[in-house]
Amino acid sequence: MLHVSAQREDKADLLGRLQRLLGPGRPGSSPVHVEYRNDRACAALRLGAEWQVSISDKLVDRLRAEFGKENVRIRYESFPKKQEQADGQMA
Repeated sequence: MLHVSAQREDKADLLGRLQRLLGPGRPGSSPVHVEYRNDRACAALRLGAEWQVSISDKLVDRLRAEFGKENVRIRYESFPKKQEQADGQMA
């Protein structure tokens, strides 16, 4: 999962910047979360499936250059392994 924090951005400008920066990483399988804050409100958004990206060093570097290193995070999710039954079959 890719997490981007943006503060005091104009919404239209933010969406345009995200579209430009995420475009080369699309399509992909990693969801993108955006935390948006300004003087009056804050919101946490999970972008739709069409915004999912393939995370690469190049993509992360571009986002960090634009939004600041501290505002871009990657979280890897692990999935539980299937347990083997006593007879060696997968549960």
